[in-house]
Amino acid sequence: MTLFRLQTRPASSIALESVTGLRVFLIPLINCVSTDGSTSPLVRDSRDYGYLFRRARSLLARFQLARLVSNTRSTWLRVAANAVTWPPKFVIQPLNPFTHSLNAFVEHKLKTILLSPADSVAIVNMDAYYNPEYQCCCGSMHVKTGTMVIAVISFVTGVFSVLYTLTAPGESAFFASFSVATAIIEVVFACLVIHGIKSGKAKMLMPFMAYQVFNLLQIAVLFVISFIGIFYAQWIIDNFEPYFHFDLDPKDKEHEVTIIRIAMICMVVGCLFAFFISIWFLRVVQKCYRYLLAQCSATASFMNV
Repeated sequence: MTLFRLQTRPASSIALESVTGLRVFLIPLINCVSTDGSTSPLVRDSRDYGYLFRRARSLLARFQLARLVSNTRSTWLRVAANAVTWPPKFVIQPLNPFTHSLNAFVEHKLKTILLSPADSVAIVNMDAYYNPEYQCCCGSMHVKTGTMVIAVISFVTGVFSVLYTLTAPGESAFFASFSVATAIIEVVFACLVIHGIKSGKAKMLMPFMAYQVFNLLQIAVLFVISFIGIFYAQWIIDNFEPYFHFDLDPKDKEHEVTIIRIAMICMVVGCLFAFFISIWFLRVVQKCYRYLLAQCSATASFMNV
């Protein structure tokens, strides 16, 4: 009878790489070596998977990612073998908890596995990437993608705002300078966000979040002024008429007040819409910031192993 033994390589041989934003641990976990030195593929039973899961769980716990394997109530997994390439890779992927059982899947679908001295196991941190905490747009988009879209939108609107302000006739010098300055700041911070996502540096997102808070304050002030203007239109006319982009007829006071009230109602609705959009932008970027911090923390923990 030929005897076999299982060998594990030290933790220092573990490699970490990123695949499409996912954290992937490549673990050269199991070597099957026969007593006669044979290196032919071997058929082992599913008990080897118990060892594999225990080893993987202990490693993931050290990286503060134990939920990936241990908490099956929130993260259901399946193991899929890719026999196209050699050595075969075994990848942990999400499993629908309403239609499958993890234990039943392992017991019935994975009775045997092919092992060779070069076998490795790829454990993907699907839990962190597909965690609802790091999703946006009703779960249809990851926060990294959502933040990138927000940064591009902010960049485009900032550029158009600068061009419009510089070409708009009759704009006061103060408001023109203020608009151009804020638009340039928005463009610069949007570029920092794009760079932060590409490089995985969470701190690059902080200026944009601060700008969004400042933007919310601007919207709040404009909302208060517009809301007051609905009931005190004459006060708006007396204090802000030089900044209007339409002409008022001073001979028809009633018509003038009506126009201002309609304009203020539109401003209130616009401010509410802009406020909620800015809140959503800030929320998505904040989630992305936390996600990048978690990635950096996992990488730092890995490097300290």
